Amino acid sequence: MIFEKVGIIGVGLIGGSIGGGLRKYRIAEKVIGWGRTEENLKFALERGFIDLYRKRPEEVIKGVDAVILSTPLSTYRDFLSLLKWENFEGTIIEVGSVKGKVLEVATEFSFFDGRFIPTHPVAGKEVGSSKNADPDLFRDALCIITPYKGIDEKRLEAVKNMWKELGSRVIEMDSRTHDIALAYVSHLPHITAFLYSKLAGEKGFFSYGGGSFRDATRVAGSPPEMWAEIMLWNREALLNALREFINGLKEFETLLEKEDFSALKNLLEICGRYKRESK
Repeated sequence: MIFEKVGIIGVGLIGGSIGGGLRKYRIAEKVIGWGRTEENLKFALERGFIDLYRKRPEEVIKGVDAVILSTPLSTYRDFLSLLKWENFEGTIIEVGSVKGKVLEVATEFSFFDGRFIPTHPVAGKEVGSSKNADPDLFRDALCIITPYKGIDEKRLEAVKNMWKELGSRVIEMDSRTHDIALAYVSHLPHITAFLYSKLAGEKGFFSYGGGSFRDATRVAGSPPEMWAEIMLWNREALLNALREFINGLKEFETLLEKEDFSALKNLLEICGRYKRESK
């Protein structure tokens, strides 16, 4: 076992999946959870994602050697303040999909002395809550860990091993590179999915879509509040990616207006090459 007791603040899809994985693969001896609704916590307990739950977050961190922060980004400052107030001395693992602003917030709580470990499991579903959690959600998925100057190397290694035991492919990436990369491969695709869904829905064409349309709009069912937060927390990188995407759309628009078959075919070939070479 890597940890004796782990507390999870935010037992939803990701938090519940982590808890279930920690228990299934005996990565932690005991998992204690807290979430916004008791109904969700009871379900997580029944499914074996946690060993027990508490009704207040400050009760979750008592006597645990690691806390996993799996809550909306806008709540990070409040929960980090709580950990400071309670003099928590264990490892703090966060699992958000933005890193630059998260690290800015974490620096306000310098007492952590490198115990704050930023991670991003690149896995999920378009539906939330512990009812959709899966202990094997992270198997064969990428997990990005973002080290920083002064990080506790021993704790970092333990967290890496935790994610590996959960089945993830673990890599390290600095916060700036992480946020730029995720703007292109996650945050921008969510914008396009939401927009595709809106355009087709307003025209009444949604039911006519085939497999490609279903794939392109799958994540449009994701929680709007969560994604509005993510987009704003990664605003600068996402704006750059969005502007490049708009320029790309304008290039397609120009070629269609010109009815330039050769140039259009060449552009599609260039675009498709990256997908084919990624296999």
